[in-house]
Amino acid sequence: MIKRTLFYMSKMLLTQLDKGEDYSCLNRTVTINILNFNYLDEERFIKNYALFEKTTKQSLTDLLELIFIELPKFNHYKEKHKWNIQDKEFNEKLYKWLMFL
Repeated sequence: MIKRTLFYMSKMLLTQLDKGEDYSCLNRTVTINILNFNYLDEERFIKNYALFEKTTKQSLTDLLELIFIELPKFNHYKEKHKWNIQDKEFNEKLYKWLMFL
């Protein structure tokens, strides 16, 4: 899944420029992977990755962003916290979209 994501992200970057165009014309590229299975370690259902320096954690660029959302973990989180329609967290847009999915 990770290799597939990087491959498609690379294609999205490559198609942004024609030969001879300036690299400053590249747009921010974000992949959002909505998975109907558990894939990555850790309990959190949403993980956001970027390019950064390993030691200092300083960001290199915001040009690339990889997001993974694991629906089974979201469903577990939702059940564990017993959401109801009045909950502030429940009303956030992301949560509404995930409930829809």
